[in-house]
Amino acid sequence: MTVAEIGAGYGRLAVRVARHLGPSGRLFATEIEAEKRNAIQSAATAAGLANIAVIQAGQHSTRLPDDCCDLIFMRRVYHHLDDAINKSLYSSLRPGGRLVIIDFLSPRWMFFLRHVNRVRLRGCRIGRRLHARRSNMPFVTPLTPAGVQLRSILVATDFSPASDKPLRHAVAIARHYGANFFLMHVVSSLGFNLVGPDAIAQATELAWRDAREAEDKLVASGVLAGLHHQVIICDGDIWLTVERVIEEQSIDMVVIGTHSRKGLAKLVLGSVAEQIFRHASCLVLTVGPNSPADAEIEPTGIVRPLLFATDFGEGSGRALPYAISFANQRRTKLVLIHMLSPSLKAEGRYRGGPGDVDRMRMDELSAARSRLRQSAEHGAASGVESELIVEFGEAAEGILRTAESLKAEAIIMGLHRKAHIEMVSHLPRSTAYQVACRAVCPVLTVRS
Repeated sequence: MTVAEIGAGYGRLAVRVARHLGPSGRLFATEIEAEKRNAIQSAATAAGLANIAVIQAGQHSTRLPDDCCDLIFMRRVYHHLDDAINKSLYSSLRPGGRLVIIDFLSPRWMFFLRHVNRVRLRGCRIGRRLHARRSNMPFVTPLTPAGVQLRSILVATDFSPASDKPLRHAVAIARHYGANFFLMHVVSSLGFNLVGPDAIAQATELAWRDAREAEDKLVASGVLAGLHHQVIICDGDIWLTVERVIEEQSIDMVVIGTHSRKGLAKLVLGSVAEQIFRHASCLVLTVGPNSPADAEIEPTGIVRPLLFATDFGEGSGRALPYAISFANQRRTKLVLIHMLSPSLKAEGRYRGGPGDVDRMRMDELSAARSRLRQSAEHGAASGVESELIVEFGEAAEGILRTAESLKAEAIIMGLHRKAHIEMVSHLPRSTAYQVACRAVCPVLTVRS
């Protein structure tokens, strides 16, 4: 049997599948990034597996041979793919071959598929076992919301007092979901490389001491009782190290915090933390200085709504199913808000006379309400009560004001991924950035 994994990352699943296939089977592991391809090859060598072939994938092609695979699978990858990749996948499947997609909810169109059976994967009804057959007719299936299950929670910390709040939130979430809990600190090699490896070793030793002290305090307080936990201390580039751990440990949510109202440049991992906020492939929960000291995960008798802020973009489309699922789990109302720009003229949308402004505003309000109503219908199908808010005004201010007036339990937002990660620090005025820094409750972000 020949199997291919699309976007194999560091090879964690590829190695397990190749071992299961045995010597008579073959696994193609495709990956764009050279570092990850090298990691897959090293993992295969270390495991003594000769049936893994590593393939350099392209942006618009898997670069798999035609008619080569009995089964192709991918995990948290499909939402990145375009139609050209769909055609490449189709050509690589043998007649009667199967495609398995394990992904977060996404309103993507899926071509060349005829027969669909839902399966549960990692507790989410978002996997699809797809029996592909050659056909020129497109098949379209919406992915429906299901209960989100968080299996692995990671909190990034610098062991300062400001880290206590996100730590308490992360522990509470891990306990509620019965998830594995990871406490992580990265010793940045950026400055220590200038003074030599001894400085890095000393800094790492001090970090381990702080980690042991933090762990001992948590154990003594009973916070970690019955919770499977692990402390991770690494040195190197902070973001690359966190990204690797997210992949290797299959992290479902990263929890980070801010030191002050000054913003994500003061996050507990320094300026690199905004890279986590904006680029992590998993959910990111930002616990700001104005958030409650403790997470209100378990029922308290006080029902507080969730606030879903949408701009109708790709990130919002991916975040909506999470908002619906969490509202369903919490048995609470989901408030959907969309903020319209107060200036039609500034954005080139208004070129008529003064008498046209009111009409154009009413048209925009009506169109936005209609789109918001469509989003709410997905929640209604799951029994989630919703409320719609459309207003003119500055987006961040409107979201923050609404969250405070509603006493929202959390804000859920989608993020637009930036093309160049190094440009993140030069984009301090984004809506999500301002909301995460100033919100009176935790902010959950989902990357597009």
